[in-house]
Amino acid sequence: MKDKIYRFFSLSVEYGFYGLLFFLPISIALVESCAVLMLFGFIGRKSIKPDFKYLKFWPNIFLLLFLLFSAISLFNSGNYFSKSLNALFGKWAQYLGICIIIQDILSDQKIFKRCILVFLFGASLAVFSGLSQFFFGLEFLRHRSLVITDMGLRAITSSFTHYNGFGAYLVVVMSLLLTLVTLPKLSRLRTYGLIILTMLSIIAIFLTFSRGSWLALVVSFILLVILSSSNFKRLVPILLLVIALFLLPVFRDLYYLFFVKGYFLFLKKEGIAIGLDIGWLRGR
Repeated sequence: MKDKIYRFFSLSVEYGFYGLLFFLPISIALVESCAVLMLFGFIGRKSIKPDFKYLKFWPNIFLLLFLLFSAISLFNSGNYFSKSLNALFGKWAQYLGICIIIQDILSDQKIFKRCILVFLFGASLAVFSGLSQFFFGLEFLRHRSLVITDMGLRAITSSFTHYNGFGAYLVVVMSLLLTLVTLPKLSRLRTYGLIILTMLSIIAIFLTFSRGSWLALVVSFILLVILSSSNFKRLVPILLLVIALFLLPVFRDLYYLFFVKGYFLFLKKEGIAIGLDIGWLRGR
Protein backbone atom coordinates (compact mmCIF):
# COMPACT_ATOMS: atom_id res chain seq x y z
CA MET A 1 0.00 0.00 0.00
CA LYS A 2 2.83 2.36 0.90
CA ASP A 3 4.51 1.75 -2.46
CA LYS A 4 1.28 2.51 -4.32
CA ILE A 5 0.87 5.81 -2.47
CA TYR A 6 4.49 6.67 -3.20
CA ARG A 7 3.98 5.91 -6.89
CA PHE A 8 0.87 8.11 -6.93
CA PHE A 9 2.83 11.06 -5.58
CA SER A 10 5.70 10.36 -7.99
CA LEU A 11 3.32 10.35 -10.96
CA SER A 12 1.80 13.60 -9.71
CA VAL A 13 5.21 15.27 -9.83
CA GLU A 14 6.10 13.72 -13.19
CA TYR A 15 2.90 14.59 -15.04
CA GLY A 16 2.71 17.96 -13.37
CA PHE A 17 6.13 18.72 -14.86
CA TYR A 18 5.01 17.48 -18.29
CA GLY A 19 2.07 19.84 -18.12
CA LEU A 20 4.26 22.74 -16.99
CA LEU A 21 6.63 22.24 -19.93
CA PHE A 22 3.83 21.93 -22.46
CA PHE A 23 1.73 24.87 -21.25
CA LEU A 24 4.65 27.32 -20.86
CA PRO A 25 3.82 29.16 -24.11
CA ILE A 26 0.07 28.71 -23.81
CA SER A 27 -1.39 29.50 -20.39
CA ILE A 28 0.06 31.00 -17.19
CA ALA A 29 -2.88 29.68 -15.16
CA LEU A 30 -2.29 26.11 -16.33
CA VAL A 31 1.45 26.43 -15.65
CA GLU A 32 0.73 27.53 -12.07
CA SER A 33 -1.77 24.69 -11.63
CA CYS A 34 0.85 22.18 -12.80
CA ALA A 35 3.39 23.73 -10.41
CA VAL A 36 0.95 23.22 -7.52
CA LEU A 37 0.47 19.59 -8.60
CA MET A 38 4.25 19.12 -8.63
CA LEU A 39 4.56 20.59 -5.13
CA PHE A 40 1.75 18.37 -3.84
CA GLY A 41 3.40 15.24 -5.25
CA PHE A 42 6.86 16.28 -4.05
CA ILE A 43 5.74 16.83 -0.46
CA GLY A 44 3.91 13.51 -0.41
CA ARG A 45 6.81 11.68 -2.01
CA LYS A 46 9.42 13.05 0.39
CA SER A 47 7.15 12.40 3.37
CA ILE A 48 7.32 8.69 2.56
CA LYS A 49 10.95 8.51 1.40
CA PRO A 50 12.93 11.57 2.51
CA ASP A 51 15.92 11.50 0.18
CA PHE A 52 17.68 14.81 -0.56
CA LYS A 53 21.10 13.63 -1.75
CA TYR A 54 20.59 15.29 -5.14
CA LEU A 55 20.76 18.71 -3.48
CA LYS A 56 24.53 18.30 -3.22
CA PHE A 57 24.71 19.30 -6.89
CA TRP A 58 27.24 22.17 -6.77
CA PRO A 59 25.43 24.69 -9.07
CA ASN A 60 22.69 24.91 -6.41
CA ILE A 61 24.96 27.33 -4.58
CA PHE A 62 24.11 29.94 -7.23
CA LEU A 63 20.38 29.46 -6.59
CA LEU A 64 20.90 29.99 -2.87
CA LEU A 65 23.08 33.06 -3.48
CA PHE A 66 20.41 34.52 -5.75
CA LEU A 67 17.76 34.04 -3.06
CA LEU A 68 20.11 35.48 -0.43
CA PHE A 69 20.84 38.64 -2.41
CA SER A 70 17.14 39.01 -3.18
CA ALA A 71 16.44 38.89 0.55
CA ILE A 72 19.18 41.45 1.29
CA SER A 73 17.64 43.81 -1.28
CA LEU A 74 14.58 44.07 0.98
CA PHE A 75 16.48 46.51 3.19
CA ASN A 76 16.59 48.95 0.30
CA SER A 77 12.98 48.55 -0.82
CA GLY A 78 11.65 51.48 1.25
CA ASN A 79 7.91 52.00 0.80
CA TYR A 80 7.73 48.90 -1.37
CA PHE A 81 8.83 46.53 1.39
CA SER A 82 5.55 44.60 1.51
CA LYS A 83 5.46 44.15 -2.28
CA SER A 84 9.10 43.10 -2.33
CA LEU A 85 8.44 40.62 0.47
CA ASN A 86 5.55 39.10 -1.48
CA ALA A 87 7.73 38.87 -4.59
CA LEU A 88 10.51 37.17 -2.64
CA PHE A 89 8.37 34.41 -1.16
CA GLY A 90 5.57 34.35 -3.72
CA LYS A 91 7.71 34.40 -6.85
CA TRP A 92 11.44 33.83 -6.40
CA ALA A 93 11.08 31.23 -3.64
CA GLN A 94 8.53 29.46 -5.82
CA TYR A 95 11.02 29.30 -8.69
CA LEU A 96 13.66 27.96 -6.34
CA GLY A 97 11.27 25.25 -5.18
CA ILE A 98 10.46 24.27 -8.77
CA CYS A 99 14.17 23.96 -9.54
CA ILE A 100 14.64 21.65 -6.57
CA ILE A 101 11.66 19.50 -7.56
CA ILE A 102 12.86 19.26 -11.16
CA GLN A 103 16.30 18.10 -10.06
CA ASP A 104 14.65 15.33 -8.08
CA ILE A 105 12.60 13.89 -10.96
CA LEU A 106 15.14 14.32 -13.76
CA SER A 107 17.45 11.74 -12.23
CA ASP A 108 15.42 9.19 -14.23
CA GLN A 109 16.70 9.10 -17.83
CA LYS A 110 13.36 7.95 -19.24
CA ILE A 111 11.56 10.90 -17.64
CA PHE A 112 14.28 13.22 -18.94
CA LYS A 113 13.71 12.07 -22.52
CA ARG A 114 9.94 12.42 -22.18
CA CYS A 115 10.36 15.94 -20.81
CA ILE A 116 12.39 16.96 -23.86
CA LEU A 117 9.75 15.49 -26.17
CA VAL A 118 6.89 17.27 -24.39
CA PHE A 119 8.77 20.58 -24.33
CA LEU A 120 9.57 20.40 -28.05
CA PHE A 121 5.97 19.53 -28.88
CA GLY A 122 4.74 22.62 -27.03
CA ALA A 123 7.50 24.68 -28.66
CA SER A 124 6.46 23.45 -32.11
CA LEU A 125 2.90 24.59 -31.51
CA ALA A 126 4.17 28.01 -30.38
CA VAL A 127 6.40 28.39 -33.45
CA PHE A 128 3.68 27.37 -35.92
CA SER A 129 1.24 29.64 -34.10
CA GLY A 130 3.64 32.57 -34.45
CA LEU A 131 4.20 31.92 -38.15
CA SER A 132 0.46 31.67 -38.78
CA GLN A 133 0.12 34.99 -36.97
CA PHE A 134 2.53 36.59 -39.44
CA PHE A 135 0.86 35.21 -42.57
CA PHE A 136 -2.78 35.41 -41.48
CA GLY A 137 -2.67 38.17 -38.85
CA LEU A 138 -3.96 35.87 -36.08
CA GLU A 139 -2.36 33.00 -34.19
CA PHE A 140 -4.36 29.86 -33.38
CA LEU A 141 -3.44 29.20 -29.71
CA ARG A 142 -4.78 32.33 -28.00
CA HIS A 143 -6.12 34.21 -31.06
CA ARG A 144 -3.75 37.13 -30.62
CA SER A 145 -3.17 39.64 -33.40
CA LEU A 146 0.09 41.05 -34.72
CA VAL A 147 1.71 43.80 -32.68
CA ILE A 148 2.97 46.97 -34.33
CA THR A 149 6.28 48.01 -32.80
CA ASP A 150 7.51 51.56 -32.22
CA MET A 151 9.34 51.33 -35.55
CA GLY A 152 6.15 50.43 -37.40
CA LEU A 153 7.09 46.76 -37.92
CA ARG A 154 4.67 43.87 -37.61
CA ALA A 155 6.03 41.70 -34.79
CA ILE A 156 4.71 38.25 -33.95
CA THR A 157 3.97 37.27 -30.36
CA SER A 158 2.48 33.79 -30.85
CA SER A 159 0.48 33.00 -27.68
CA PHE A 160 2.58 35.41 -25.58
CA THR A 161 1.37 38.88 -24.63
CA HIS A 162 4.55 40.56 -25.92
CA TYR A 163 7.04 39.80 -28.68
CA ASN A 164 9.94 40.03 -26.21
CA GLY A 165 8.40 37.20 -24.19
CA PHE A 166 8.08 35.02 -27.28
CA GLY A 167 11.64 35.86 -28.30
CA ALA A 168 13.03 34.92 -24.89
CA TYR A 169 11.14 31.61 -25.04
CA LEU A 170 12.57 30.90 -28.49
CA VAL A 171 16.12 31.48 -27.24
CA VAL A 172 15.66 28.59 -24.79
CA VAL A 173 14.01 26.44 -27.45
CA MET A 174 16.75 27.01 -30.01
CA SER A 175 19.52 26.43 -27.48
CA LEU A 176 18.03 23.02 -26.78
CA LEU A 177 17.48 22.28 -30.47
CA LEU A 178 21.04 23.17 -31.41
CA THR A 179 22.33 20.91 -28.64
CA LEU A 180 20.15 17.98 -29.69
CA VAL A 181 21.14 18.20 -33.35
CA THR A 182 24.77 17.55 -32.42
CA LEU A 183 24.00 14.25 -30.67
CA PRO A 184 25.75 11.44 -32.59
CA LYS A 185 23.19 8.66 -31.98
CA LEU A 186 20.11 10.39 -33.37
CA SER A 187 18.33 8.75 -36.28
CA ARG A 188 18.30 10.52 -39.63
CA LEU A 189 14.56 11.22 -39.38
CA ARG A 190 14.89 12.83 -35.95
CA THR A 191 17.88 14.88 -37.08
CA TYR A 192 15.99 16.26 -40.09
CA GLY A 193 12.98 17.01 -37.90
CA LEU A 194 15.12 18.95 -35.42
CA ILE A 195 16.82 20.87 -38.24
CA ILE A 196 13.45 21.86 -39.75
CA LEU A 197 12.16 23.02 -36.37
CA THR A 198 15.40 24.96 -35.86
CA MET A 199 14.98 26.72 -39.21
CA LEU A 200 11.38 27.65 -38.43
CA SER A 201 12.42 28.90 -35.00
CA ILE A 202 15.08 31.12 -36.59
CA ILE A 203 12.44 32.65 -38.84
CA ALA A 204 10.07 33.09 -35.89
CA ILE A 205 12.64 34.79 -33.65
CA PHE A 206 13.58 37.12 -36.51
CA LEU A 207 9.92 38.10 -36.92
CA THR A 208 9.63 38.99 -33.24
CA PHE A 209 11.97 41.96 -33.88
CA SER A 210 13.15 41.52 -30.30
CA ARG A 211 16.71 42.78 -30.39
CA GLY A 212 17.38 41.54 -26.86
CA SER A 213 16.39 38.03 -27.95
CA TRP A 214 18.63 38.26 -31.01
CA LEU A 215 21.56 39.23 -28.82
CA ALA A 216 20.80 36.45 -26.33
CA LEU A 217 20.63 33.93 -29.17
CA VAL A 218 24.00 35.01 -30.54
CA VAL A 219 25.57 34.74 -27.08
CA SER A 220 24.05 31.32 -26.46
CA PHE A 221 25.21 30.14 -29.88
CA ILE A 222 28.77 31.27 -29.17
CA LEU A 223 28.74 29.52 -25.80
CA LEU A 224 27.40 26.32 -27.35
CA VAL A 225 30.16 26.35 -29.94
CA ILE A 226 32.76 26.83 -27.21
CA LEU A 227 31.37 24.23 -24.82
CA SER A 228 30.21 21.60 -27.31
CA SER A 229 32.12 19.05 -29.32
CA SER A 230 33.31 19.53 -32.89
CA ASN A 231 30.06 17.96 -34.16
CA PHE A 232 28.31 21.22 -33.39
CA LYS A 233 30.21 23.04 -36.10
CA ARG A 234 28.42 21.12 -38.85
CA LEU A 235 25.30 23.12 -38.05
CA VAL A 236 26.94 26.50 -38.65
CA PRO A 237 26.60 26.46 -42.48
CA ILE A 238 22.92 25.51 -42.19
CA LEU A 239 22.19 28.39 -39.82
CA LEU A 240 24.06 30.88 -42.01
CA LEU A 241 22.19 29.67 -45.09
CA VAL A 242 18.79 30.04 -43.46
CA ILE A 243 19.58 33.51 -42.14
CA ALA A 244 20.97 34.63 -45.54
CA LEU A 245 17.93 33.35 -47.44
CA PHE A 246 15.54 35.01 -45.05
CA LEU A 247 17.37 38.34 -45.22
CA LEU A 248 17.23 38.51 -49.02
CA PRO A 249 13.87 40.38 -49.02
CA VAL A 250 15.36 42.91 -46.58
CA PHE A 251 18.34 43.54 -48.87
CA ARG A 252 15.97 43.83 -51.82
CA ASP A 253 13.93 46.54 -50.10
CA LEU A 254 17.01 48.39 -48.92
CA TYR A 255 18.26 48.47 -52.52
CA TYR A 256 14.89 49.86 -53.60
CA LEU A 257 14.90 52.51 -50.87
CA PHE A 258 18.48 53.67 -51.37
CA PHE A 259 19.01 53.50 -55.12
CA VAL A 260 15.49 53.84 -56.54
CA LYS A 261 13.65 56.22 -54.22
CA GLY A 262 16.71 57.93 -52.74
CA TYR A 263 15.53 57.59 -49.15
CA PHE A 264 19.11 57.69 -47.90
CA LEU A 265 18.97 61.52 -48.05
CA PHE A 266 15.74 61.53 -46.05
CA LEU A 267 17.07 59.10 -43.51
CA LYS A 268 20.29 61.05 -43.05
CA LYS A 269 18.48 64.31 -42.61
CA GLU A 270 15.78 63.18 -40.23
CA GLY A 271 17.78 60.51 -38.41
CA ILE A 272 15.07 57.91 -38.89
CA ALA A 273 15.96 54.22 -38.65
CA ILE A 274 15.96 52.20 -41.87
CA GLY A 275 13.39 49.78 -40.46
CA LEU A 276 10.71 52.45 -40.66
CA ASP A 277 10.63 52.26 -44.43
CA ILE A 278 10.82 48.56 -45.10
CA GLY A 279 7.48 48.16 -46.79
CA TRP A 280 7.10 44.37 -46.74
CA LEU A 281 7.20 44.35 -42.94
CA ARG A 282 4.87 47.26 -42.31
CA GLY A 283 1.31 46.83 -41.20
CA ARG A 284 -0.21 48.78 -44.07
